[in-house]
Amino acid sequence: MARSLKVIIWNINRLLQQRLELAHFLHTENIDIAFISETHLSGQLCAEISDYKLYMCNYPGDVTHGGAAVYIKKQLQHSEAANYQSQSIQAACVQTKLHSGATLILASVYCPQVQPATSLLSNGSCNHWVKLG
Repeated sequence: MARSLKVIIWNINRLLQQRLELAHFLHTENIDIAFISETHLSGQLCAEISDYKLYMCNYPGDVTHGGAAVYIKKQLQHSEAANYQSQSIQAACVQTKLHSGATLILASVYCPQVQPATSLLSNGSCNHWVKLG
């Protein structure tokens, strides 16, 4: 029988400062996948958590601003998918297989409120994303 996945979304606002709290929560609640926004990481900064694989998409230019990440349990079948990185959107992407065999691409997306969402949609920034509420 297929089991459910436990998934969370967390706007963490500086991942390194909250990493221990996040790690405790992931392990205590047995979370399978965590979508994290506002990581504020750069290429030199990493926030590994035991038993989880970290996929990151930092702000362009390796600046500690914005950013998105996905933590996924190492025991789940997964691989990196192509990230999307611009000044207006950072998306860390991972792909996994469902029990049915279908491939599912998941993304944690950070989009600062620099411009209205309507302008992101009209300028083509979101053309390749499935838009969910």
